[in-house]
Amino acid sequence: MQSQWSPSWYDLRCRRHGHTEAENLPPQDLPRTEASDFNAQLIKVTAKGDIAGTNQILRAMKEENIRPDRYTFSILLSMYARQEDLEGSEKVWAEMARAGISPDHVLYNTFLRLYTKRGDTKKAKHLLATMASAGLRPNNTTYNHLLSMYVSTGQPEQCQRTWKEMLLSPVKIKPKTFDFLLAYYVRLRDTKLVASLWGDLRAAGLAPTVFSYTFLMDLYASLGDLGEVLRVWAALRSQHRPFARSYNILLSLYAKTGDSAAAEALFREFLVLGFTPGLHTYRAMIALYANKEDTQKAEEMWQRLFWSGISPDPLSYQSLFSLYSKTGNTSKAEKLLQEMIQKGIRPSVKSYGYLVDLYAKRGNIQQGIYIHNLIRKDYVWTPDSGAVDYCFIADGLIRLYSSCGDVQRARQVFDDALEEKGLWEEVLWRAVIEAYALHGCGKEALELFERFCEQGGKPDGALFNALLTACNNALLPDKALEYLKRMQEQYGIPPSVGSHNCVVDALGRAGRVEEAEAYAQNMKEKDQTTWRSLLAACRLHGDTERAKRVAQSLLDLLPKDGKEDGPKKVVPSCWMYSGGNVYQFVVGELEHPKMEEIRRKVEELYQRITVAGWVPWRWEKEEEMLENELCGHTDKFAIGFGLLEEEVGAKREIVVFKNVGVCGDCHEAAKWISKVTQCSIKVRDSHRWHHFQDGQCSCQCCNFK
Repeated sequence: MQSQWSPSWYDLRCRRHGHTEAENLPPQDLPRTEASDFNAQLIKVTAKGDIAGTNQILRAMKEENIRPDRYTFSILLSMYARQEDLEGSEKVWAEMARAGISPDHVLYNTFLRLYTKRGDTKKAKHLLATMASAGLRPNNTTYNHLLSMYVSTGQPEQCQRTWKEMLLSPVKIKPKTFDFLLAYYVRLRDTKLVASLWGDLRAAGLAPTVFSYTFLMDLYASLGDLGEVLRVWAALRSQHRPFARSYNILLSLYAKTGDSAAAEALFREFLVLGFTPGLHTYRAMIALYANKEDTQKAEEMWQRLFWSGISPDPLSYQSLFSLYSKTGNTSKAEKLLQEMIQKGIRPSVKSYGYLVDLYAKRGNIQQGIYIHNLIRKDYVWTPDSGAVDYCFIADGLIRLYSSCGDVQRARQVFDDALEEKGLWEEVLWRAVIEAYALHGCGKEALELFERFCEQGGKPDGALFNALLTACNNALLPDKALEYLKRMQEQYGIPPSVGSHNCVVDALGRAGRVEEAEAYAQNMKEKDQTTWRSLLAACRLHGDTERAKRVAQSLLDLLPKDGKEDGPKKVVPSCWMYSGGNVYQFVVGELEHPKMEEIRRKVEELYQRITVAGWVPWRWEKEEEMLENELCGHTDKFAIGFGLLEEEVGAKREIVVFKNVGVCGDCHEAAKWISKVTQCSIKVRDSHRWHHFQDGQCSCQCCNFK
């Protein structure tokens, strides 16, 4: 009867598992020697890892004076190598030497595999030297074991050296060896090593396999090089039938570039060819629609994933969190988070980042604190692990607390990262300086910047822009000029138009309008913001003649058709949080369950601040009409509602969020309201935070006296 065990089967199994020849041969096919019957029994017991049974057979051989042969030692060595039992393997090797049996390639490679799996390069090299002294040159298996060891121990230079040695040897290199090494270089993202290896294809007598092309696509996709990916994709399709993995790589890249037409066409082709979408396929399509902010299609693809019986992974959820963060859909984001918590799936770091960003945009500090606590629970940070992830999260948390009006918590996150976690990253310094700038805390921003420089930090243009913004918002024009000069002379950083605009705005708001105009005239590049800032300063300080010149300069920059560039005008609105709910006030849509109470409260405030000395801004409208209109601005409704809510609470602080800038009248009224009610009022507009306290504002613009 012909054996079912074939040489090709043996070769495949040896290559995959490093097993010896004797172990893979069925008992009836073993060479007939006096030890043959015992070897057949050894194969059965060693396959189970039965040490006791093995020792029993060896004792029986000794009692019958049967000497172990090469196959006996091969079987024993293979068992100990499988168990990674170095001591047992070395005993077999020593016993074989005492028996006078010279190891062949199979025995050497079996023993070598044990050393390479343990990453013991020293002993592996010593064994190679012994092998060479016995007149045996490395064969394909030998080289593969060495390459595997160098890959597992992270030695790409040794991999390359071994590969070049293989090319010069008479060994016939197999495609799987090439693909194994290529996959390693791709994981390293080492384009030079990949190019060198690819150039050796012909010298190795090989042609690229479907794996080779797919690995190469993976490399260029990770580098974001769509052109190279498409070039490799074309070569792959001309020679092989692509794998599902090949399609997924291209789909993922299309998702990143936002090419929905190409991605959808490729997805249809994928289905027509009979491929079944897997997790990576659905994840790529969900990411595509998330990046395009197409909620309907993203959620449809999410449902198809579930209908396929596939359990989504954290990265799949991450794409939806990205979508809901961009679209501001807090309810769906919260529902998704609860789903993950119930299923015991830990959100990825980026998912938490998207949630933090979402609550930062909406100013929801309570939910932000909840997410912060989840992050503390899910991730344990140390200086040696997770530094990049922690910086990503810490940066988001600093911006979250800053956007929600709590600059003290923002600073606590920074201090925790710097002092407790031992992380010193410029991105965190810039984030907290920007937080101080947003809140008009100029002194704190300057102190932190000087500390950054004293500790060896090298500020870049972005950090200086944050510092100049802080100088502007805190009304420190001289400091702005000082740091602008230092930026150029000490660090060689050319100021941007935005940097110069900070100086113009600071000078103008400080009442140095003439100096601000001269500075603006000397700027090499100007934009609309330059003249708008100066025009606002002229209006603030009543400089009518200068305002006419500045207005003309602004008109000269506007498009000839009179339409301004930039985003479309948005409907002014403001919102605030109370009792876990969000209350929004939109111009022209003032609907609220307590609207009558709010109106009465606003009218009461209007009367109180009028008696105290507040006068609404008057231009060309009738006084009564103007006062009625200004009294109805959404800012005042939000503040009035906040005061109604605070009347039953102990905390005297109101926090209001706006999607546009605060108008001059509402700004002035808020100062007077903070004075007559002795209540702290925080308003975040589209530019910065305004902290109103006892008739003063942190922006220091026309303070109440």
